[in-house]
Amino acid sequence: NNNNNNNDSLQTTTNSSNSFTRDTLCNYLDLLCHQQTPILSRLSGLSGGSYVVCLEKISRCIKKLTIESILIKKFGFLSCRIFRLLMHHSQLEQKQISDFAMMPLKECRECLYKMLKTQY
Repeated sequence: NNNNNNNDSLQTTTNSSNSFTRDTLCNYLDLLCHQQTPILSRLSGLSGGSYVVCLEKISRCIKKLTIESILIKKFGFLSCRIFRLLMHHSQLEQKQISDFAMMPLKECRECLYKMLKTQY
């Protein structure tokens, strides 16, 4: 009987024209589980079940976004694009970076040398 009270509390009304139901909550939780960087994992059951917050993935995502933000402010968007390529491919030659980033080789080298000079 206590479970019925819990289910009823999930169906609270936030205002007169908008209700938040259990199905709505489950849909939002499923969305969080299936993002590019999933921050939740579903543990059990088809209806409801349990969810786990993936703190390690959240932490990695925040770190990556912070680094990208700093790179954009300090060196510009093209340098951030190069950073993303190198994070994805690990090691690339300058020509490969230029090709993958779709930027002229000269501009690519300038971005790489600026970042190297400041130890990024």
